[in-house]
Amino acid sequence: MEKTYEQKFEERLRIQTKLIKRGIDAKVPFMEDACIEAFEKEMLRIGKEKGNIDVLEWGSGTSTKHFPDLLEKNGIKFTWDSIEYDIRWYDALKKLTFPKGVKMYLFDEEILRIDDRRALRGFPMDKYVNFPDTLNKKYDLIFVDGTKRVRCMKKALKLLKPDGVVILHDAHRVAYTEGINLYNGKRLTHMLWLGKLKQ
Repeated sequence: MEKTYEQKFEERLRIQTKLIKRGIDAKVPFMEDACIEAFEKEMLRIGKEKGNIDVLEWGSGTSTKHFPDLLEKNGIKFTWDSIEYDIRWYDALKKLTFPKGVKMYLFDEEILRIDDRRALRGFPMDKYVNFPDTLNKKYDLIFVDGTKRVRCMKKALKLLKPDGVVILHDAHRVAYTEGINLYNGKRLTHMLWLGKLKQ
């Protein structure tokens, strides 16, 4: 029997977590190569044009290290605010060394006691979605790659700078159509989508 997406994700999570706990610097994000390349291209374009870049990421991962490392390597000043909801994954990631511009935040305590990822779908997770409001910042790039993606995309409307972009991973999923329709956008790859504020 073929494994479900959730089973495949959990398997990848276990493998990646073990690598980090063993001290292996797992730099490659949980993304297809084409998605990584497309994201890097857009991120570096913004950073080089402006000389700096402010990024918000819903859903921490090895992307939280890989992409900021690349910004630092290219001499681009940045801030990177990353929000995570899975304490097991968060604890594993904290073992990595991140550039100074990266800040990670963990939510939500109630959710963290639930071991079944599917149960997350029934929880509003308001703190997770609304936390960026407390930072009083606007962003050049918002990366949506965690849970509650449609709600995060709705929230991103108020958090983007006028010329900012939102990038959605796993954009091929029909469930995210509502969020995609809020923006003027285009596909960067089959699974990566970029949107801008409607004028």
